[in-house]
Amino acid sequence: MRTELEKQSHQLPPGIQADTALHTTRERLLNGALAPSTQCKYLQPWQQFRGWLIRYHVMDPFTVDEQIISFFLAYLIESAEIRSVGDSLVHLSLASIAYYFAMAGLTAPTSSPHISLLRQAAKRCLNPRKSRCEPISSVDLYTVLTTFLTPPCDLRDRMHLTCFLLMFLGLFRFSDMQNILVHKDLFQFIRKSESDPTIDGMLIFICCSKTDQFWHGAWVAIGATGGRFCPVQLVLDLFRLGGYVVNDISRDVGPLLRAVQLRYGPRRYVLLQRTAPTSRPIQPLGYSAFRENIQRLVSHATGKHVGMHAARSGGASLAAELDIDSRLVCGLGRWKHGNTFADTYIKMMDGNMRKYFNLTRTLWPH
Repeated sequence: MRTELEKQSHQLPPGIQADTALHTTRERLLNGALAPSTQCKYLQPWQQFRGWLIRYHVMDPFTVDEQIISFFLAYLIESAEIRSVGDSLVHLSLASIAYYFAMAGLTAPTSSPHISLLRQAAKRCLNPRKSRCEPISSVDLYTVLTTFLTPPCDLRDRMHLTCFLLMFLGLFRFSDMQNILVHKDLFQFIRKSESDPTIDGMLIFICCSKTDQFWHGAWVAIGATGGRFCPVQLVLDLFRLGGYVVNDISRDVGPLLRAVQLRYGPRRYVLLQRTAPTSRPIQPLGYSAFRENIQRLVSHATGKHVGMHAARSGGASLAAELDIDSRLVCGLGRWKHGNTFADTYIKMMDGNMRKYFNLTRTLWPH
């Protein structure tokens, strides 16, 4: 590295150029920027990069641009495919190039669009497809709720677990859950009859989903079970404890799943926003934050690892085990069942809405 640094010395003022002690101190500090083990890790891929350049008669590695580096990455990816190894060498090589360029006082051309695309290509081509997470069972889900959804339970965990249960019972994808809004016209509680004010279930409107390419929207019915972890009661508790606003027509009242903020006091978490101007609506909680917390809760309670599709696949798998009419399950999960008149013309109406409420009670008698 001294040789590479000395190449820059002719650009220095004469006084600094002649001060060898200052050069030594600077080089020592630069070399100490990373731990020795990291420097050793970077040395081999850097030597491989230089050897590849020499094959094409490029003697000075610090003169290359992003295009040459992209060809080197293509070579690495092809070599890794042949040897059936992962993409770690691609990332390590880019890190080593950036490090040695920085040591030479230069900016490495490793963050261009070409390089980013090849990083993604390496990830897709070289990493074997991970096996899908197993569906979560109703037993495991009940265990998680029993462990964490009991007082004292902070607002964040209550919100996330309530939404995860809705994903299980409503066969929601995570993207579906993000699109659930709490306004009373889009999140309706249905009573048993005019004479019986008891809540029989709730209708949740999803404005768009993966299988709704024309954005027609869909209503999803989830029934009240009356048990300890009744989904309807959990939602009502969440609304009350979180202070959700559901009936403001002049402002955005936001999604069910949203960010909370930590504060000191008896109520550890509160909603970050309760309402917002319609021009700047409240954003739903991001995928990573929800996944990390759910995985933490499930792992602590059951020792198992789950993905975000585990709830949707778990609810569908349980319905299959219970021999529930597939047409009813497809309707709940917004799957296309076929081209018969029933699939084309029979929609969610008052007459068959309560069948879905009964479906919830069959899946979740808790």
